[in-house]
Amino acid sequence: MVVAGCDPLKDEGLAYADALRDAGGTVQQLFFAGGIHGFMTMPMFDIAHAARRQASRALGELLRR
Repeated sequence: MVVAGCDPLKDEGLAYADALRDAGGTVQQLFFAGGIHGFMTMPMFDIAHAARRQASRALGELLRR
């Protein structure tokens, strides 16, 4: 799960990750302090490329289990 630090929905994203963990789910949380809502879809920001790389790696690791 990717959470952006400057997203107005940040707290909800963090709470959702906690709820998934509490329910027994496996959650890898990636937090980007400088990210805004939807930042991963904004290719003009370097942070978007970094987030996509990290999220892709995390998903690949999960699928290889």
